[in-house]
Amino acid sequence: AILNADDPIVCGLRGECRGAVSQFSLETEPAVGAWLAGEALLWRPEPGQKAEHICNVSELRLRGRHNIANVLTACAASGAAGATAAAMREVAISFAGVEHREELARHVERFGGLRISSDRLADLDAWGLETTRRLLGSGPTEPFVAS
Repeated sequence: AILNADDPIVCGLRGECRGAVSQFSLETEPAVGAWLAGEALLWRPEPGQKAEHICNVSELRLRGRHNIANVLTACAASGAAGATAAAMREVAISFAGVEHREELARHVERFGGLRISSDRLADLDAWGLETTRRLLGSGPTEPFVAS
């Protein structure tokens, strides 16, 4: 099972899992799994083993903490299936997302660098709102217009 170490309800289900458990976290270092340590994404395949570096946040093409959690989840799952940290890195730094999700439509140098984004799949209010929150989290140096 792949569990979110940052969710206490999910962690409470650990004892219910029949097989091996791997975790992912933005906040803490699990015994087995993938986590964020400062700007580094790390992986540990077995308890007590040294952490392996996957990549740094700045190398990811996806933006926002939610997407960092998604990458960590994918690393925990693929690692549990036998993937190496090198293979995780290759995918993590090259994956740009699925078509029509938070696509950069245009970058305009005026106004401090205006980013115009297209997210044609964000038709649900909560989904569109989360997308907007992630993009706004980029800070005042990267304003945007979502469509």
